[in-house]
Amino acid sequence: MRLFSVMISILSTLVLGSALSIQWRKSSFVAIPVVVVGMIFVLIHPTFLRMSHNLRNDIGMALHSSLLILSFVVYQYTHKKFYLMLGGISLYVGLESIIYPSILVAFLFGMGFIWDWIAQPDRTKFEMILYYLLGCITSLTLYLTFHYFPNVADNIAITPQVSNNYTSRSSFTLSSIMSYYMPVYNAITPLYTSVMAIGLIIAVYVEKGLVRRVAIITIVTIAILFTTSITAVGYTAIIAPLVAFSIAGLVRYRSILFIVTIIIIPITATILIRDLNWTIQHKINQRTFDELRLIDWRIPQGSKVLVDDPTFFLVYSHKADILWRESLNLSSYAINHPNATEAEVFHALGINHIICEDGTKLCDLAEQMFSMIHLSLEPPVRYIGFIRSAYPFF
Repeated sequence: MRLFSVMISILSTLVLGSALSIQWRKSSFVAIPVVVVGMIFVLIHPTFLRMSHNLRNDIGMALHSSLLILSFVVYQYTHKKFYLMLGGISLYVGLESIIYPSILVAFLFGMGFIWDWIAQPDRTKFEMILYYLLGCITSLTLYLTFHYFPNVADNIAITPQVSNNYTSRSSFTLSSIMSYYMPVYNAITPLYTSVMAIGLIIAVYVEKGLVRRVAIITIVTIAILFTTSITAVGYTAIIAPLVAFSIAGLVRYRSILFIVTIIIIPITATILIRDLNWTIQHKINQRTFDELRLIDWRIPQGSKVLVDDPTFFLVYSHKADILWRESLNLSSYAINHPNATEAEVFHALGINHIICEDGTKLCDLAEQMFSMIHLSLEPPVRYIGFIRSAYPFF
């Protein structure tokens, strides 16, 4: 499962490198350092690096934004509107990863086309909007076809709840920034975040055309994500290619190239390598795998097991029905009984075993639930003492 994420991260980097090489192809002297630095900046982006080793498919968001950039760069030089449609179709990759940030980025690029048309209306700009919109509609149609049929009514009913899961947990205050966003996102390398912020601001002022637009869209994307969802830290993988494309061109200035290659990249890489080395030495991820394998044999045949993050990605029992806790709120029973407690939902779905981290709300709720409804089955399996590592599964 990890191999898939690694392959997608490599593909995203190569696609971005292609976009940068085309964007700066007029000067081979400039193109080479721009492409190299741009690809390095993607690879050392903290969230991109985490997601490239993640069991989830969040790294697909980075591939979406890379493909989006490449399609616009190619259109810029060929003026073939077909590539704008391909950019819209690339949205499907994002939809199969994380829906909310992918749609947000696609929407902001579309608004850029609309802004150009409003500022100076002409037929060409209007056709650009139509081709891009056609690509986005194609992506949405494919996604809805694969994920909503044949139970269309039930899937439509849970759509508001899915959307609410992405956007209802925002707490954008000064205390939340200091206690949640900054420690998590800045934990690996504060230098990268500082360089990203300064680089984007400089790019907005000194760059032109597509590069400047991408820089502006990146800033707006960051602002919206962090003000609408408390889980935005994990979604910032989508901006890694956008950031790299926006600021890579700045290395055409010799002073910036010197600072980036001699100071910024070595220091950032050192911090990331040290973090990775710590994880490898302590083997926390491997120990977690080993411990969960010991749990698997204790799951009775035909039982329904509820698991929490990150256990859901690690339990591969084929003799039981494994349910993810987040999916309970999307069950038909929960939708039809909005006032039902979690314990009532558990009971209605026939859950008889739970794997959870000791001391979490899920484990506490499990104890209350099993003592309250008096199930005549074995006690719930309990997984005790999970420790999040430097490169977590989730």
